[in-house]
Amino acid sequence: MKSHHATINVEDLAEQALNAACQTIQAALGVTDGGLASRHFSSDITRADLEEYIRLELLNKRMEAQERAEASIVASLRGQEQK
Repeated sequence: MKSHHATINVEDLAEQALNAACQTIQAALGVTDGGLASRHFSSDITRADLEEYIRLELLNKRMEAQERAEASIVASLRGQEQK
């Protein structure tokens, strides 16, 4: 089974997601300075929440892939039984 997320750095991805979200909000509101966002999101709690979410999504993807693999095996075995 091929993994598309084997090289994902969760901390970097959380930082990128947080930056993208802030930039979207700032653009919509016409904010030209990121100082408030920088101060507001300096807490590790926010980053930790994002990192936890990313890890949960990665786990969910792995579980979905495992379920697809198992279903494929079952279907293959059932096909052999019918012969």
